[in-house]
Amino acid sequence: MKDELKDILQLAISFEEESFAFYNGLRNTIENRAIYGILEDLANSEIGHRTKLENLLETYEQTGSQMFQSMEPKDVEDMKLSDLLLPMKLAPDSSFQDVLIAAMKREGGAHEFYVNMQKLARTEESKKLFEFLSTCLSTISVTMFE
Repeated sequence: MKDELKDILQLAISFEEESFAFYNGLRNTIENRAIYGILEDLANSEIGHRTKLENLLETYEQTGSQMFQSMEPKDVEDMKLSDLLLPMKLAPDSSFQDVLIAAMKREGGAHEFYVNMQKLARTEESKKLFEFLSTCLSTISVTMFE
């Protein structure tokens, strides 16, 4: 039997790896060295996300669905700021603002994906996991800009 919760966590881990590769790759193409630091911070936040998800997967593999008894998503207000921004195609001469807009759109898309998957989830455990992913990972992304 396929383990849906494990699959969800592995998918989330792969998203974080893709985001890390995206931000890390931009560091090698953006000409403005002042932007390098924010790209490094964004890439490092994706490593942090991946580590949290890997720890969550390990806990799940050890405890099974019991872990969902204590899992509480954080209350995060989605101000939908990225909805107001146009998608950015980044180029070597992209500005700091362009990079931040691209990052917000990327993170906003991930959040929206988890929210939509929560609505489609078939079990209470998977609904709770998607809710946790949408709030936990969004919170981490937002706090780096505070």
